[in-house]
Amino acid sequence: MTDYEVVFEQKETADIHLLDGGVFSGETEAFLQNEDRIPITETLFDRDALVFHELKSEFIQLRSQKTGRSVMITTKGFPYLGIWAKPGAPFVCLEPWQGLADHADVSGDIMEKTGIHILLPGNTHQARYEMIFN
Repeated sequence: MTDYEVVFEQKETADIHLLDGGVFSGETEAFLQNEDRIPITETLFDRDALVFHELKSEFIQLRSQKTGRSVMITTKGFPYLGIWAKPGAPFVCLEPWQGLADHADVSGDIMEKTGIHILLPGNTHQARYEMIFN
């Protein structure tokens, strides 16, 4: 795993949304400071997923530093990006998201859910992403 890195299309300055027990705490923390890559380390996901909001990059890659082979996903049109792995797992997930799981102080009212899409009767919403294997 440590031979891999996440590479963004553009340099990003972005916070991550913090999770506590699988639920968003409502807090954020500075993470990327004009950077375009995140090295995968043994401890990167110890505090849970890295969840970003409104990145500039329209695609990201999980790339081998040894071979240059990669998996690229498009993120355009997705307001959130989750990057995660289970501790000790031999994989990393790159997931463009439309919304977020609940926050710790959730009211239970779906209309107050972060990232909720409200469609009027007859309206539609489409989202798509591509995966490119190199």
